[in-house]
Amino acid sequence: MEKDAATGIQAQLSLALVYADVGRPQDAVAVLRRLLSLPSGWYLRVSDLEVNPVWDPLRGDPEFQDLLKERGHG
Repeated sequence: MEKDAATGIQAQLSLALVYADVGRPQDAVAVLRRLLSLPSGWYLRVSDLEVNPVWDPLRGDPEFQDLLKERGHG
């Protein structure tokens, strides 16, 4: 992300999706938490996490639910 913000952010989102798909929810949430802490949230919104079906593997994970609550959703 330091060299190319847009490409780096997309790569991090992809990494979070891979972690979610392979059953590593803690790693996925850590990446998502980091991305949500960056300024200018055009790349990731909590509302997207709530409704986008690609995040369904994380729905039952307590850390994912905590992340949504921390951000005022969920």
